[in-house]
Amino acid sequence: MIGKYSKILIGQQRGRKETKMQEKSNQDYWIVDKNLEWYKRQFKNPYRITVAFEKFLTENVNLNNQRILDVGCGAGSALAYIAEKHKDSRFTGIDINTKLFQFFEEDLKNIKFEKADCFNLSKKYINQFDGVISLQTLSWLPEYQRPLEQICMLNPKWIAASSLFYDGKINYTISIENYERPTSEAEFSQVNYNICSVPIIREMLRGYGYIKFCYSPFEIDIDISKPEHSDLGYYTVKTRDDKRLAFNTCLFQPEGFIFASK
Repeated sequence: MIGKYSKILIGQQRGRKETKMQEKSNQDYWIVDKNLEWYKRQFKNPYRITVAFEKFLTENVNLNNQRILDVGCGAGSALAYIAEKHKDSRFTGIDINTKLFQFFEEDLKNIKFEKADCFNLSKKYINQFDGVISLQTLSWLPEYQRPLEQICMLNPKWIAASSLFYDGKINYTISIENYERPTSEAEFSQVNYNICSVPIIREMLRGYGYIKFCYSPFEIDIDISKPEHSDLGYYTVKTRDDKRLAFNTCLFQPEGFIFASK
């Protein structure tokens, strides 16, 4: 039963006008104290999915002396982990929410930050990067297809992302109205939750010339207790065969990685 304080809508992608409203809501959402802690914790102790993503990257591409763009970098905590391991490469982190940049805690000379809208990337980025990465961003946008198309139009040699994926031809777009976190303009904050279709992404990337493609599911290797609060929160559940399933409140999180190259 869906109660008064946890309304979840599942449906088709909305119009661009509503998408703009959601983007503004999302920007405000990520700078509240609870979400800033998500970044701050990772500066001190990189998350398992970030460590696994970097390993996945190095298994698919040589990261020596690369020019790499991180789309939706947030405060740069995940990017810092990768840049620290590959100091001979140059990294540019972009995000529409520049307020997050002030929380970057590392002293790394191979990272710079710029404001950019992943729904409308500047032409100045075309042919400027060897690779483009996006860590845990596509799953939280109003939609993922347009940002992915924008990335392809930059013409990098390779693209890699961590997100929520399903290996069938079904996209899931969920809009969450979170009454646990009201805003100055509404009694709830609105965030998005996408589960992206691997076959649809593969076909889209192939259309832009990315012939090599691989997908790897991610399974976390530690137990995380369910939060005591009723707000959004990540935790794991162990199955009978000792595997772990990841959840955020009642929502299953099928995490994974994709890589594509020309």
